[in-house]
Amino acid sequence: MTLIYPEAGDGSSDKLLSEAHGHFADAANALSVFIAALKAGDTTQAPEAMKLVKELKAALVPALMERERLEKTIREDAGVVNGYAIDFDAARHEIGRRLACLRAARGAGGVSE
Repeated sequence: MTLIYPEAGDGSSDKLLSEAHGHFADAANALSVFIAALKAGDTTQAPEAMKLVKELKAALVPALMERERLEKTIREDAGVVNGYAIDFDAARHEIGRRLACLRAARGAGGVSE
């Protein structure tokens, strides 16, 4: 029996999550600059920090949700469940081959031990 695993292409969720992690790291660096300014007593950059967080969330959350929905649809179309699909043609062929071996052994006087 052959198991079919979905291939991770250029648009796979692993790559997307890696890119999202990079964007979050960039945003964290920008926020750390804003926090350092706030600790130094400069409160003029607080609105910019809040704006950065809101824009980042507004941009990434829908993109991640849409990508996950698309990958789920692709997996369902391919018959992938729990990360893999069964190749029923290969399984059918293997069953037929084994039955043929049993038929051949039956006609040869028995199954060898």
